[in-house]
Amino acid sequence: MALTVGAGVQGRDYNPLRFTADPVVSGSHVILIDDSWTTGANVQSAATTLKRAGAAQVSALILGRLLNDAWEPTRQFIDYGGLRSPFDPNACPWAGASSHSA
Repeated sequence: MALTVGAGVQGRDYNPLRFTADPVVSGSHVILIDDSWTTGANVQSAATTLKRAGAAQVSALILGRLLNDAWEPTRQFIDYGGLRSPFDPNACPWAGASSHSA
């Protein structure tokens, strides 16, 4: 299945015409993988396109999240330890506990 950016469609806002998609199996569940999440507009636009192409459900897996530390809720998240240092890939980002049992 192919999801393609529409010709001449730009911007960072939700736009259901941003992408085109090959038909998908009607009623299927599609997993959409995106490299980063900033506003969510690309994922939401792509999900709309996939649903119009026949998907019953679209789930998104985002590999990275960009944080705007000028936005007060994000600033508080960072200030109150929401981002632990140093980074530990084996620790839960919320609880800090190791994801591996002994």
